[in-house]
Amino acid sequence: MGAAVLANARVDTETIAEIRRNGFVVLKDFLPLALCAQLREQIDDITHTDTDRIWIDDAQSDHRIYGFDRLSGFNTIDEYLTRLQAAADLYMNERQTLYFALGARLVARPGNIGSGGGWHRDSVSTQFKSIIYLTDVDDSQGPFEIIPRSHRLASKIMTISLTNLRKKRFTEDEVERLESRSLGPRTTLTGTAGTVILADTSSLHRGKPIEQGERFTLTNYYMGEGQDFSKLDKKFAKYFYV
Repeated sequence: MGAAVLANARVDTETIAEIRRNGFVVLKDFLPLALCAQLREQIDDITHTDTDRIWIDDAQSDHRIYGFDRLSGFNTIDEYLTRLQAAADLYMNERQTLYFALGARLVARPGNIGSGGGWHRDSVSTQFKSIIYLTDVDDSQGPFEIIPRSHRLASKIMTISLTNLRKKRFTEDEVERLESRSLGPRTTLTGTAGTVILADTSSLHRGKPIEQGERFTLTNYYMGEGQDFSKLDKKFAKYFYV
């Protein structure tokens, strides 16, 4: 997984410094396996039995439960959410709120483009997200991929210069061009169940297309306290599970 892997589940100044340097950090053994199994089973049950209330992509590969944090049983991981909240606050230099959690099941299907719909930035502005692997994720099971240091202002300016567009979504050809000419190679973040990725998702990133099996994740979306959520509420309202 590269240099930005810390072999502990602490959230401290070293953790935040690593995100500021490279745009991400990986914490191994963050969530206990028993809790991973509990969340995985809940996501699996919902995505198999309640398909009318979840978001599914055209390839029938990416199954998403928006508002997973509103379901019963989510409070069993409050201790770990508190640590993630602390990381969000420190990185963003202001109090953040968990806007929603996304429970996801990614299935190998022909023609899938991975979770998130391919290479993109969540925002041009700085943004923080945490992604917890609930299953073991190897290179063939749709791991998170990111272009290191692409969260930096100079990189964003270079991206605009090379693509001639101020945009958030990019083709594979465009990303390869950026890798070769300015940004450097992508990093693929594999990991065992319980691994958490903390990332500035203004970086260029994607979920790699899944080739085998299934991948279960829990992704937490943070926003600044006091922010006007009306536009986001309108965007996501039809997807919220509860």
